[in-house]
Amino acid sequence: MASNESFLLQVARLMEKENKKIRSAARMAWNREVRALVDFVKRKDKRVQAWKAAQEVILKQKAEEAAKREQALREKQRAERKKIIETAKKLKPGPENQSTLKVRQV
Repeated sequence: MASNESFLLQVARLMEKENKKIRSAARMAWNREVRALVDFVKRKDKRVQAWKAAQEVILKQKAEEAAKREQALREKQRAERKKIIETAKKLKPGPENQSTLKVRQV
């Protein structure tokens, strides 16, 4: 009787395993169908299309603002470099600055 019960237990486990595979495959198929339906509805829904258009406008505005900020930063850096160069030219030894600079000779 024990061998009969163990055989039935093995058969039951195999059936459960097979049923689990079938349920899993059916669940994945269902999920694929639902995703396809959702994608279709999103493509056709006017509200979603309007939202996407609004998001594109917002992204363009942000990109333009970032470009303006970057350009302003570049201009500021150019002005600072120009100022440093002019200051360095003023301090450069020349005939007009000869008396202000003292060079130590060794």
